[in-house]
Amino acid sequence: MCLIAFAWDAHPDYLLALAANRDEFHARPTAPLGAWSDVPGVSGGRDLREGGGWLALHQDGRLAAVTNVREPHLAPAPHSRGELVQSFLASRDSAADYAARICAAGDAYGPHNTLLWDGHELIHASNRFAPPWRRIARGVHGISNGPFDAPWPKTLRLSAVLERWLRAQG
Repeated sequence: MCLIAFAWDAHPDYLLALAANRDEFHARPTAPLGAWSDVPGVSGGRDLREGGGWLALHQDGRLAAVTNVREPHLAPAPHSRGELVQSFLASRDSAADYAARICAAGDAYGPHNTLLWDGHELIHASNRFAPPWRRIARGVHGISNGPFDAPWPKTLRLSAVLERWLRAQG
């Protein structure tokens, strides 16, 4: 289960704090955190089969992350979800503009939850849940393979760990 917990504007020292895990089939080739030679200024893990990523950061402070939404037996989409991360970080679009664009693309990408930060706004976008994109309110949130902030046990546990860590920071 792909899993992201994040604190947005929830601590005076950390505008955005994030903890994430990516689960994938072991046979799928990946590269660990590192600089992307084809997208200058970007670092993150890399999907070596499709070329995208699941969590990456641009040196200008932009961040993108994606989880899949579980829909077994669905035919493959024309584009990899990992392209959402790569194309946002390669662009100069605001997070809101990019979210609107990818939501308009519908099923061009597999079912996804996408987190976009342009250094100013934090946005959640999905091609499976309403609203298709939203500005995220301050606080601690979680995304997994279902709706935004769904109370799944793993999501709740990771969010609670992140909240404890933030409290321990003073």
